[in-house]
Amino acid sequence: MRKPTLLIILALAAFSTFQVVLHLSSGPDVEDWNPAIAVVTNESFDQTLDDSTPWVVLKAWAPWCDVCKRMRPVYNQAASSFGDSIRFLRLDTEEEAEWADTYRVDGLPTILIFYQGQEISRIMGYLPGEALLNWIEHTTGLAPETL
Repeated sequence: MRKPTLLIILALAAFSTFQVVLHLSSGPDVEDWNPAIAVVTNESFDQTLDDSTPWVVLKAWAPWCDVCKRMRPVYNQAASSFGDSIRFLRLDTEEEAEWADTYRVDGLPTILIFYQGQEISRIMGYLPGEALLNWIEHTTGLAPETL
């Protein structure tokens, strides 16, 4: 076999492997969100904080972020656990880059807690379910309604 042909075959094999890995790592569908978690944009963010309960938890994420996808079920469960005592939001930093710059979101996912419109605390990266619930409870002083 000639070297150019072998190089083409190896390149095609590598590309096919990349496509399979990309497909397998895509994670849950973008629509696999708890319906209680409202979508906010740069334009609606301030108004949403003004109109909601005193406590707001916001997840800054991006569709390409695998850690964000893995954490989605954990965040969904947290929204269910706290019921109406805390308002849960999500913001796509890919679409809302200006908001991410304003709030200095340097890594994803970033979860922010606001009280009466002011940021109180934030975390970045993956947290397992129990750790996320504990962090929210410790920060807000509110206990989950369901576990």
